[in-house]
Amino acid sequence: MMADLIVGTMVSASAELLEAHGEAREEVTERATEQLRLIALGASMWRKQGPIGESAGHGLVDSTGS
Repeated sequence: MMADLIVGTMVSASAELLEAHGEAREEVTERATEQLRLIALGASMWRKQGPIGESAGHGLVDSTGS
């Protein structure tokens, strides 16, 4: 799921970059960077808290040893 988001974001940004010139290219790059950061942040929060309605750490090894 995360890979699909990353690939989709980059394919879209790549298409925009091919058509953009000058300052518009920089804007596309900045927007893509922000989108990728948001995807990574969301993925890290999903792993820590789990999806809404599920307990945290579902399927993860407990580092406390319990």
